[in-house]
Amino acid sequence: MYALGGVERSKSPLLQMVYPATYDKFIETSSRREILISHLEQFLMEWDVFICPVATRPAYEHHEPNDVILGFNIYDDPIMVDEHELNYWTANCAYTTPFNTTGHPAVTIPAGYSKDGMPIGLQLVGRRWHDMELLEIAEMIDAVAGAYKTPAGY
Repeated sequence: MYALGGVERSKSPLLQMVYPATYDKFIETSSRREILISHLEQFLMEWDVFICPVATRPAYEHHEPNDVILGFNIYDDPIMVDEHELNYWTANCAYTTPFNTTGHPAVTIPAGYSKDGMPIGLQLVGRRWHDMELLEIAEMIDAVAGAYKTPAGY
């Protein structure tokens, strides 16, 4: 099938991971996911939250996809991160995908602004099924950080 050819897959990390889809790949991936969940849960037994970046750099201009294949946006234009080109999907999802995969709740709060005035976010990750505790902690950290600014015009 044309849409699943190597050229299209090479443009999307998501398509590279999914195709070709096989039963063996599903079982292996599901097992690896369970291991990740277990390790992160063990880590979070010792900490209230895991604090990490939301994205690979401060906010940047949104890019329109160059194409859409089977519902997957394809981006040809990379994002610059520390003077290196990075795939747009990777730049957007590198720090959020692990927690989407494991099902751990995550919340983003503003942490400050770059020298260019672009917002920088913090991602707070909590234990599975402890969403309300995570939101309470996020509210406390946000109150101390005081980084939220109402956008112009609102």
